[in-house]
Amino acid sequence: MNIGPDGAIAVNRREMSDDAARDMLAGVVKLDPQQTVILRADKHVPYERIMRVLDLCNRAGVVSVGFGALPLAANPAGAKGA
Repeated sequence: MNIGPDGAIAVNRREMSDDAARDMLAGVVKLDPQQTVILRADKHVPYERIMRVLDLCNRAGVVSVGFGALPLAANPAGAKGA
């Protein structure tokens, strides 16, 4: 599950509302109660938004959350090099 710089949630490159994400996660938990959700957020996402998404996972019944990072753009602004 990705959280973009605007705070939008995307799963498999498909943006969805918080309610849709919670419902999707609840369905996954029904199939596999031990399913781990990997949460990746853009570095500009406010901590409060990340906490709201973690709460969404909790309300869906997710018991295992891992964290990752979204890759930097190929040539971010201000990057040195070619």
